Amino acid sequence: MQIANFDGLVEVLQKENVPFRADRDNQIVEIAVHTGPLHTEMVIRWELRLLLAQFIVAFPFHVPVERIAAVEHALSIINHRLIMPGFGLDNDKRLLYFRLVTPRQDDGAMSYDHIHRLISAAVDTLLDFYPLLVAVVNEGKEPDALLDALAPSLSKLPEQPEAPAAVPAAQSAEPEAPAVVPAAPVAPPAEPAAPPVEPTVRSAVAAAEDIQSTEDIQSAEKSSS
Repeated sequence: MQIANFDGLVEVLQKENVPFRADRDNQIVEIAVHTGPLHTEMVIRWELRLLLAQFIVAFPFHVPVERIAAVEHALSIINHRLIMPGFGLDNDKRLLYFRLVTPRQDDGAMSYDHIHRLISAAVDTLLDFYPLLVAVVNEGKEPDALLDALAPSLSKLPEQPEAPAAVPAAQSAEPEAPAVVPAAPVAPPAEPAAPPVEPTVRSAVAAAEDIQSTEDIQSAEKSSS
């Protein structure tokens, strides 16, 4: 079933005997939510100027001023870990909520099934974290230990893999001593072996003492010639 506009949404809710309040000027409906320990309201906002719909379910308690920092810390961690983040805090009203925003179709419509899934997802997500949020907001508990108990991966960023150890450059072989042919006249001293060749692959960041200026290099070349 397709819901073409805000009036269509109101009509469907009436047919389904869902208790709600409608604000036609702002295209908002408020639906009562009573699920387990959660007793609050769901707000559906059918945006006037944008092809969007918002689904907002509010936490039923106002956040005390002294708990705002702890709540913000908890929400930032939870949102970072959720596949579909949406927790927020209205600082002016000190109201905690979970919100989903979804685009409508090009003609402005939405399917009834899509709306139902979004309502369920918003309510279920707030319900999943309800005990933790009650402990942080009303009981003054710190969120980190609670997040660890709920799911260890929620409170910690994944550890970065260690960089692989650099492979040491191959050591240049020691120059071999000049061979001596027995019973032959003493030959002139052999030319000294060439100095070891510097490795061609070097660190992207050279040590300060390895950096030479152009003048130093030109001076060295003149001396060698």
